Amino acid sequence: MRHLRMAVVGVWSLVCVWSAAWAWQVTLNGTADRAELATGVTVDAAGDVVAVGWTDNRGSLNDFTVVKVAGASGAEVWRAVIVGTAQRFDVAQAVTVDAAGDVLVAGDTQTAGPSTDFVVVKVAGANGAERWRAVIDGTGTSNDEARAVTVDAAGDAVAAGWTENRGSGLDVTVAKVAGASGAEVWRMALDGAAHRDDQAFAVSVDGVGDVLTAGVTSQSDTGGDFTVVKVAGANGAEVWRASLDGTGAGTDQANAVTVDGKGDVLAAGWTSPTSPRLLPRMEASFTVVKRRGTDGGDF
Repeated sequence: MRHLRMAVVGVWSLVCVWSAAWAWQVTLNGTADRAELATGVTVDAAGDVVAVGWTDNRGSLNDFTVVKVAGASGAEVWRAVIVGTAQRFDVAQAVTVDAAGDVLVAGDTQTAGPSTDFVVVKVAGANGAERWRAVIDGTGTSNDEARAVTVDAAGDAVAAGWTENRGSGLDVTVAKVAGASGAEVWRMALDGAAHRDDQAFAVSVDGVGDVLTAGVTSQSDTGGDFTVVKVAGANGAEVWRASLDGTGAGTDQANAVTVDGKGDVLAAGWTSPTSPRLLPRMEASFTVVKRRGTDGGDF
């Protein structure tokens, strides 16, 4: 299942709700004011709101955009617009804030050629100045994209998504990046048995610093399977992998992952059900699973 970039025409609107009424609403436009969209949001320790996505600007098209607005009033505090070297399609997909209040953002930027690179950016929480940018490129020529980001106890960023690599297509990719410098600490690329489209959409860190990622892996006999992977926080080595195949013929995909107080893993997404309908691949069942944190096994 290849990711398709949507062309959305409209404006980027950031909305927060308290009780049953709007406390405030913020609409942000780029200089071209054509296709703008917010994709992620979080709140810092002071209660201010940080949202990410893209804005459309003259001369650079879609730009990877981060904005902080005051939690009390919605007034814009700062905006960071990040442009890849190709100045075409740059998108922020996920955001988190570290213990110092700085902002970590994951997404993709377009460099030379038509493809995009998996990117993690750190900007200063005080003023939005870019501190560093880590660009992760697969060995192939297609799109590499980051879709989720978190921060571990040491302040390092951990991002998940996919890279395209020669001989294996799109591979589930998790990368740890040093919080102080943006240097790549390690990268894990996971290829399913069918060597096709393997993608991660969520990432979390457990109490001992190991990393959980969730998404879909391609299998030769079952198609795309709902997949959760645990990797060692120290070096990115795979600890375990658990896959779930629905009863139907469609793709099964995990979209979210977290860890409970005992270290066990919860993942949510969808599986394809058995269906008498003519188009069973168009159906999906809301699915949540729990796995042992130690080995990924069932209880």
